[in-house]
Amino acid sequence: MQRVVPCDIAGRLTEARTRMAAQLMRLDPFTFWILPRDGAGDFMVVGTTGAFLVAAEVATGTADVHRGRLRVDGASLNGHRRLRAQAKQLESILSKATVPVRVEPVICLTHAAAGAPRADRKIRVVQVRDLAKEIADRPHTLPRLRAQRVARALGMRLDGDEKRFFFGVAR
Repeated sequence: MQRVVPCDIAGRLTEARTRMAAQLMRLDPFTFWILPRDGAGDFMVVGTTGAFLVAAEVATGTADVHRGRLRVDGASLNGHRRLRAQAKQLESILSKATVPVRVEPVICLTHAAAGAPRADRKIRVVQVRDLAKEIADRPHTLPRLRAQRVARALGMRLDGDEKRFFFGVAR
């Protein structure tokens, strides 16, 4: 087994985020909004197909399922519980903002080889090359205006917000 030094992991994580951002930029900018995040997820994507909390997984090797669990070169993926908890917390924030939407957690394999996208412990697992397609090809569950409300509730600023009035106060 190859020893991985912490600076190597940090470098791969930066590269992983860059690769994910490049894929997410392929989404239609009029129906999808992307917000970089710190914490359990690297990006929050809101669009007409739903809300997604996307986290990078930088493990290298081949991904396979062993006893119902997704593993990369025999090692199980970490961070499932934290990612699901962060998605639930975002759902709670959206519910308090009167736009209840399910936030789907997604793990993006940026350096591992895997087959088709799959679900592992209620988290969607996709390769980086399939990320934009996986999000865009979902059924349209949110009308465009509601997706915009979700994006605003998460702190995103959309074009034209400076000219609009919200609750009697100009932003």
